[in-house]
Amino acid sequence: MKLDPYIGQIVLVKTMNGDILLSNIKSKHSPYAYSIKIIEKNEKNCDLDIILTDESIERICLLPIEVQKGIELTRQYFPLDKFINADLPSEIEFGRTKKDLD
Repeated sequence: MKLDPYIGQIVLVKTMNGDILLSNIKSKHSPYAYSIKIIEKNEKNCDLDIILTDESIERICLLPIEVQKGIELTRQYFPLDKFINADLPSEIEFGRTKKDLD
């Protein structure tokens, strides 16, 4: 199956070996292959750039534009790196002052 109409968009791709890929179709790599960024593979987070050939695609599902924009915003602006190395408490309570806890 051809991915030409989907270049620059986020789509779900089912491959011939049964993998479900949430992918951003980046560009045409050759007449029969595409450069894609895998966002999610089989419902697991993934960040992988691969070349996908026409013959390895079984089915394509185009996501609504609103969903694509939401995925892009989440991936672009989620500050995960700030939380990974931070020394954050394991429990937070709202609405109490330090005096209430003493």
